[in-house]
Amino acid sequence: MSPTQNTDLNSIGVVLSADGEVFLQSDSGMRPVESGAPVYVGDKLITGSGSAAEIRFVDDTLLSQGADSSISLDDYVYDNTDDSSSDLLFKMSQGTFRMVTGKIAEQNPERFKVGSPLATIGIRGTITVHEIGPDGEKHGVEEIHSGKALLIQSIDGQMRQISSPRALVDIAASGLMSTVRVMTVQEFEHFQSIAPSAIQAEQEIQQQHDQEQQDQQDQQDQQDQQNDGEPQGEGDVNTDGEPGQGVVGGEAGGPIVTGEGVFGTSMEGVMSGLFAGEEGFGQLVDGFMLGIAQEALNAIAQGDSEKALELLDKLENIPDDQDILALLENGKTADIPEEAEGHTHTSDGGITWILGTSGNDDLHGTPNTDYIDGLAGNDTIDGKGGDDYILGGTGNDTIKGEDGDDTIAGGDGNDIISGGAGDDTIYGDDSTFVHGQEVQASGNDTIDGGEGANTMYGGFGTDFVSFASSTHSVTACLDEGTATHGDDIDHFYNFEGIIGSDQDDSLYGNGQDNTFIGGLGNDTIDGGVNSNNTASYASATSGVVVSLVSGATNSGGAGNDTLTNIQNLIGSDHVDILTGDNTSNILTGGVGADTMSGGLGNDIFHYSATGQGGDTITDFDMDSQDVFKFEISGGFSSEALYERVASYDGNAGGSSGAHFIFAEDTGKLWYDADGSGAGGGEMIADIGTDVNLNGIGTDILLV
Repeated sequence: MSPTQNTDLNSIGVVLSADGEVFLQSDSGMRPVESGAPVYVGDKLITGSGSAAEIRFVDDTLLSQGADSSISLDDYVYDNTDDSSSDLLFKMSQGTFRMVTGKIAEQNPERFKVGSPLATIGIRGTITVHEIGPDGEKHGVEEIHSGKALLIQSIDGQMRQISSPRALVDIAASGLMSTVRVMTVQEFEHFQSIAPSAIQAEQEIQQQHDQEQQDQQDQQDQQDQQNDGEPQGEGDVNTDGEPGQGVVGGEAGGPIVTGEGVFGTSMEGVMSGLFAGEEGFGQLVDGFMLGIAQEALNAIAQGDSEKALELLDKLENIPDDQDILALLENGKTADIPEEAEGHTHTSDGGITWILGTSGNDDLHGTPNTDYIDGLAGNDTIDGKGGDDYILGGTGNDTIKGEDGDDTIAGGDGNDIISGGAGDDTIYGDDSTFVHGQEVQASGNDTIDGGEGANTMYGGFGTDFVSFASSTHSVTACLDEGTATHGDDIDHFYNFEGIIGSDQDDSLYGNGQDNTFIGGLGNDTIDGGVNSNNTASYASATSGVVVSLVSGATNSGGAGNDTLTNIQNLIGSDHVDILTGDNTSNILTGGVGADTMSGGLGNDIFHYSATGQGGDTITDFDMDSQDVFKFEISGGFSSEALYERVASYDGNAGGSSGAHFIFAEDTGKLWYDADGSGAGGGEMIADIGTDVNLNGIGTDILLV
C-alpha cells in the first residue's frame, strides 16, 4: 500500500508488512500492528523474536526492521512545497535495519539523520544498513547515489565517510570505530532478507519516477514540435533514405541504439586515455572523468538529453564531442523497444551501442567498436572484433572480448571473462568511477586476458587470473602483478589465484593464501612463505600423485610439477594419491576412490559435496587433532548425527535422519542421508579399526 492511499492526514507513513509480533508504542500505550496500519510521529516500532516489519513513509523513505528490534520515529516533517521545512530524525535502540532514502534526503540532506546508542549517522541519497547489538554496532551502505556519502560520527567524536556501495564500519561497545571495510556476502544477504516488501516498493517507486520523467519528456517534445512547426523525427537521416526510420538488424538479445560516430574520437579519447597514466600500465584510473563519461552514457540510454549535455560540459580536453551530441539528438526520438529482438541505428562510423535487459541476455557485438551493457541477469556477451567497451552488470556473466583492444568490466557476480587477442583492460567487478569514488562490486571472477599485453583487475571476492588460453609458457607472479607469455607482458591486480597454461609454467604467489591451478605441463609453483597456499588438480584429465614432503612433486594427469610453499591439495575427479607433510594440511580428494595421508600436523580431510567418498586415509590421527570437514552446501545435512556401531554395510542406520556412522569391524566412516531408511549409505573413507572418532563438533565438522 502506498502512503497516498492512507486517508489519515496526520500519519507519516503506512506499514507495508508486519510478520509475527509487531507493535507501535506511543504515549497512548502499545498497539499491535498489521499491514496497512498508519504510523505517526513519536511512535516506536518494536518487533519481537522471529518478527519483522516494513514501513513506507509519505516521502517514499522505506524502513525495514528485523527481529528483536526497536526504533523511535522522533521527528518527521515532509513538505513538498517547502524544501527547507522537511526533516527526519529516527533513533535506533537495538536490532537490524535497512533504510532507503526518499524525497526528504533529496530536499534537505542536512536534516535527514538517524541515531543509535553509539553513533549519529547523516544520510545523503543512499540505501543504508544498520545492526545494533550488546557488543557493538555496524553501519554501512548497500547502494549509494553518485556524489553522495554516509557520514558516521561515534560518541567519542570519530568520523567516517562511506562513499562506496557494500561497505560498512564496526563500532565496538567502547565506542572505538573501525576503518571502512567491505561488507561480506553473508552480511549483504542478511540485510536484504529483512526487506522483501521494501525491495518491491523500490521498483514501484522507480517505475513511477520513470513514468513521470517520460510524461514530462513527452510534453516537452510536443511543445518543441509546436515551436518548430514540423513533426517529430522529420529530417532524421538513415541508410535507406526514409525519414524517421532506423535500420533493423544486428545479433543482439537486447535493444541496440547508435548515433552518428558515437564513441568516435571523443569517447575513445576518454576511455583509452583514462586507463593509462604517464607511465603506462599500473597507473590509477582518472575516476572523476570516467565517472562523468559513464553517467553521460547512462543518460543517453535513458533518453535524458538534458542531463547528458550537462555532464558533457564537465569533460575537458576531449578532441571532439560532436559524435556524442549527435547521439543525443537521435536519443530523443530513438525507439528502444522492450522486446528481446535487437534494433540498431547504424552510424556512419559503424560504432554500436548495445543495451541489455534485466534478464539473461545473449548479446553479440560487431566487427567494429561496440559499447555493450548487459545490465542485470546472467548474460553471455561476445564483443566480436573491434575495440569494445563491455559492461557485464549484475549477475554471473560470461564475456568474450575477441579481437581488438577491449575494455571489459564484469560487474557484480561470479563472472568468467576472456579478453581474446589484443591489448585488453579487464575488471572483474564494475570498476566504474563516480566522481572519483570507485564503485566496488563483488564476486568470484575468473579473468583470462588472452593474447596481447593486458591489464586485469580482480576486485573483491576470490578471483583467478587465468592463462588457460595461452599457447606459450607463462611466468606469473601475484606479488609483482605481472605475467610474461610469449612476447607479451600482462599487468594484474587484486587476484588470489593463478590458472596456468597447458605449457611448462612458473607460477608464484604473494604470501597471502593463494590457490594455483597449473594445468597441463611441467609447472613450477611457489606459493610464498608465511602463507597457507593450495595446489588444485581439479581439472586434471586423469588421476594425480602429489606429495608435499621435501622436494614436493606431482605426476599424472596434469604434468610433473614442482611445488614449494604449498600446504593444501585438491585432487582430480579420478583416483588420486595425495600426501601431506609434517605441517597442518587440508586434503580434498574430490570424486574418485582416493588415497590420502596427512602426515604429522593437524590435518583436515575435506569433502565439499556428497559423492566424493570411497577414499582410504592411511594415517588419521586423533592425537594430532586430525578432523573431517563436510560442506553443508554440498548436500551434507546440518542436522546429521553420529553413531559408532559394531557393523554397518550401507543399508540402514540405527535411527531415522541423516547420520555419520563408523563401523568398528571395518574401520570405515559412512554417511547415511536417511538413517534407518533402506539404502542411502555412502562410504566416506576407510580410516582403520584403531581409530575412535568422537563425532560431530570434534573430529567431524559440518560447515
